[in-house]
Amino acid sequence: MKTSVVIRGGVVGLMCIVLVPFVGICGETEPSIERGVEPGGPGGNRLEVDVDLLAGAANDLRDLRFVSATGEEVPYLLLAQPRAERKWKDGKVLPLRRTKSSSGFEVDLGEAIQIDRVRIEGLPAPFLKRVRIEAGGDRTRWTLLHEQATLFDLPDEGLRLLDLDFEPGEYRYLRVVWSDRSSGRLPLPGGVSARLLEGSPPPPPLRVQLTVDQRASEPGISRYRVLLPAPGLPIVGLELEVESSYVLRPARVTEARLSGSEIRPSILGQATLRRVVHEDLVASQMEIPISTPTESEVMIEVDNGDNPPLELRTVTARFAPQPWIYFESPDGQELIARYGALGLRAPSYDLAALREALGPAGIARGVNDARFGETRHLVVKTTPEELAIEDAVGGGAKIKLVGFRIRRAVGEGPPGLNALRLDPAVLAGSRSLSELRIVDGRSVQVPYIQESLGEPTVLDLAEPAPVPEQAGERQSAYA
Repeated sequence: MKTSVVIRGGVVGLMCIVLVPFVGICGETEPSIERGVEPGGPGGNRLEVDVDLLAGAANDLRDLRFVSATGEEVPYLLLAQPRAERKWKDGKVLPLRRTKSSSGFEVDLGEAIQIDRVRIEGLPAPFLKRVRIEAGGDRTRWTLLHEQATLFDLPDEGLRLLDLDFEPGEYRYLRVVWSDRSSGRLPLPGGVSARLLEGSPPPPPLRVQLTVDQRASEPGISRYRVLLPAPGLPIVGLELEVESSYVLRPARVTEARLSGSEIRPSILGQATLRRVVHEDLVASQMEIPISTPTESEVMIEVDNGDNPPLELRTVTARFAPQPWIYFESPDGQELIARYGALGLRAPSYDLAALREALGPAGIARGVNDARFGETRHLVVKTTPEELAIEDAVGGGAKIKLVGFRIRRAVGEGPPGLNALRLDPAVLAGSRSLSELRIVDGRSVQVPYIQESLGEPTVLDLAEPAPVPEQAGERQSAYA
């Protein structure tokens, strides 16, 4: 029989801070990354910000520069996506002829207009339905917008989705066809509206799949460590994909932050994960909104209640809306983007005079779509003077080791920051850790900070042996 002890709450991980120089982080003015940029053609071009750029450049992209093949700097503009409230247009609902397996309706918007989303309201809940949506400028030729989308309103589960996005286009009519093969028919909706599109459609939200590994956890909790591409990224949500058909569990996202003289988990966001599967239809809300993380890893903790541990398949980061990058190419030839020089100031170009003309409406007219090429990391040279900083960095005060009844060796680690996980032996030998010291071979103290970990320490005990003399008539005792 295997017996384990779960140590909670007071578990402390020790973050040992070794003071060594980290050269070229604050005043670096030479780029460390370059990428090819392929314009869509001569003239104005727009380029979408991607994860590689966000991970390598300054937070506000002030260090981004473009150069031509001849080495000449190419001006550019960052154009923020419009944040104003979008307008909606109501349509007239017209019934469709029913069949044995389908029903639906058409929507007349009164005129052909640019739209990119439809909203259906006034349907009796609960429902979970498959839907096909088409659009057209007349009622004879139709463009397929969604082949098999899903709409639902499930009040008891707290799930609701009545909006559908689609590729922008100029349409007057919409056709909505419900699949009635495995669910009851719905009446005509109380109202249908379409969202107007003015100017260039914004790019889809930037997303990237993250690396995840499961960590030790106490019963009833699932804990996962999630690695981000870089610290300080403008991530606003983590989307979870799971194996389970039904999910109703609280979850939160934390990261380690300095609080006073100790590093503790800080909550970035929390939500209730919800998922319902009916045959081949899925209704879910599996995103945890978060504030911008400052580190390059976060923890996800899921309260399983009385359920088995959550089987997490993937975690995807969703980013805040990013600006367009606008530049003008005289010949359509490849450019080079360089960034990673965090000490640079933001550039100032005469091209800024076109900012208002290139707003949401202007950038869509006669502008090509450019794209990034592969990323190449440059070798940043370090001067002997910068390397000499290492000699000026020392440790703490020297102490006498007399009086310390327990001494243990610490294994070698790389230069810089190192983390040392406290094991049960350390926790058994020190109650408050206030007397804990780390010293080098000269008895010079090495500065450190304690970090409280969310995950517990699990200690497997020796196989228990029965103790007959301590057992009662209806009891069994083990040592």
